[in-house]
Amino acid sequence: MISLFLVILVAVVVSADETSLPNFDNNEGATVTHNFFERKISRKKLKSNDSSLTTAAPRIVGGTDAGGYLDYQVLLLGYGECGGNLIAPNVVLSAAHCQLNDVKDYRVFTGLYYYNDRYSNPLPDPILERSVEEQIVHPDYDNTSAPKNDVLLLRLNEPVDNMQPIALHRDASSLIIGQSLRTSGWGTTSFGGSTSNFLLFADVNYVSNIECQEAYNSFDLIIPDSELCASDDGKDACQGDSGGPLVYLDSSSGEPLLVGVVSYGYGCADPRYPGVYARVSSFYSWIESNACEWHNSLCDQSTPSDVPSKV
Repeated sequence: MISLFLVILVAVVVSADETSLPNFDNNEGATVTHNFFERKISRKKLKSNDSSLTTAAPRIVGGTDAGGYLDYQVLLLGYGECGGNLIAPNVVLSAAHCQLNDVKDYRVFTGLYYYNDRYSNPLPDPILERSVEEQIVHPDYDNTSAPKNDVLLLRLNEPVDNMQPIALHRDASSLIIGQSLRTSGWGTTSFGGSTSNFLLFADVNYVSNIECQEAYNSFDLIIPDSELCASDDGKDACQGDSGGPLVYLDSSSGEPLLVGVVSYGYGCADPRYPGVYARVSSFYSWIESNACEWHNSLCDQSTPSDVPSKV
């Protein structure tokens, strides 16, 4: 058994005006020590046989400057930092380990490219700030050893009317092993390193669950069908990227489809261990059934037979 630390990809980003905000994942007061992580910074120590696991936070490693904002990319702030995905004008999909006790403590930014622009008053176009009215955590979310069913829905106080929400990937069978996928965020550019001032993206390759399971066997972790894995040499999500996107460009339309939600991994860009993401197609019916009443664009869409309706 390899001794390890679980790191969730959330970054703690505290400025003078944010010191009173609560921690993500409701984990106040613990010490952050990690290599194996969720891709946020949180403070919750986890347990596993003879291993000491902690949640933590990452950012994009081996990334490329996005050159501007991404319509669907959301920055989610509490006491720490997560990413998120605009899936309807007033609905954000993120990671369950990014949840806060009180929805009033969320700050949500869209249209952001240069990180420090969020401090501007007034905010420059096209950046918008929103608060959260309601959150729904997957009922089977479990963070005992590594996050499972790691998805979270947020209803914003006002619609975001100047960005194009991203469509959800529904067909699990359409992904091909080795296919290029894209993740993005403002997270750290190396494990435990500095964050990026600009939005970065990294292209990683889809890895089979069999291969991913083999990589994580030494940690006694199960990689279920409701998760997917991706990696490439020197590229990965990292601290601060939790809840952010893993995107597939549809070959026919060229439009981005949200395939995964950044969840956890061992270190950042460690070639032995792919990054692990919540598989959006596995949660499609859950998202639809819970967010339909928030926005009609998430209603009345039949679920393909090859997409699990439950996880």
